[in-house]
Amino acid sequence: MAASRALEPSWRCYSHINRNSLSARHDGENNLYNASERNIMGSPEKKPGTEYNPWLFSPCSVSYFTSFLKKKLSSSRGYTCLVYAVEASADIPDVSDKLLGQVIKPDQQCQQFFWK
Repeated sequence: MAASRALEPSWRCYSHINRNSLSARHDGENNLYNASERNIMGSPEKKPGTEYNPWLFSPCSVSYFTSFLKKKLSSSRGYTCLVYAVEASADIPDVSDKLLGQVIKPDQQCQQFFWK
């Protein structure tokens, strides 16, 4: 992945929101990881030596993701959900022909990210 400061807010927001669905907490939020390390789930404040950390999840976040997925895979319903494709129906629209960002336009994503 090419590191781009211009794209950082967009992908950082996307990565941050996805962590919610994988049960990760913010770095430093009721866990032992230091938020000032500036990983994706930490503080956006820049400090010397943390310039490239916003491109990485902390070991703490990775542990949350791993635990969440292992727990889901341990039940038959969770296994089925994660392993098998869901067929489109009246309740589940087929979005397989759409690329990421086509449902919510980039300007709307920015508006949601910056609350404007």
